[in-house]
Amino acid sequence: MAQLKSNSRIYGNLRVDGRFLDSSGDAGTSGQVLSSTGIGTDWITPATGGGATVQYFSAAGPATNLTINTEQTVVLNTTIATSGTGDFTIASGVVTIVNAGVYHISYTVLTDCLTAGDSSRSESEAFLRINGTGELANSRVIMYNREGTEGAATGVKTMLYSATANDTIQIVARLRAANSTNIRILQGQTVLTIYRVA
Repeated sequence: MAQLKSNSRIYGNLRVDGRFLDSSGDAGTSGQVLSSTGIGTDWITPATGGGATVQYFSAAGPATNLTINTEQTVVLNTTIATSGTGDFTIASGVVTIVNAGVYHISYTVLTDCLTAGDSSRSESEAFLRINGTGELANSRVIMYNREGTEGAATGVKTMLYSATANDTIQIVARLRAANSTNIRILQGQTVLTIYRVA
């Protein structure tokens, strides 16, 4: 077999009538591409779909208005979109992040008062609970409600979270401070969205 010197340069066209071998002498298989290893070449199978698969999940709830006099999990009962159960699962309002990675997490909570015509003032709050205990640092939102005809308030939070495999996440809400206890989370107006960034 004829051999070319190291760093040979070919001017014009190059036609190979036989097999094109990589550095290990492998001819590859149909559909593979020749890739540099940094010190040679190797036939590899290319990734499909033009890149990595995006992992995402979004859900809304609760199914009915939820009064939050005491601490409550906001049950997300409607999945809006998901990349699949291999990435995320949901049960009783608790979302499981199946794969370890860095995730962009955002959530929105909409509160309102139960009783019109009452001028009492209340604060409610929500936060993310990870793995069933405690509060995810920096995840809290606080809503101010003045009960009456203009008592609605919205809390929104966006953050990054470095998850381990099968971490669980849920939204928890409660009354924070009040001289009235008529605060509720409105039906279907709490939304949690998660997507993987790394």
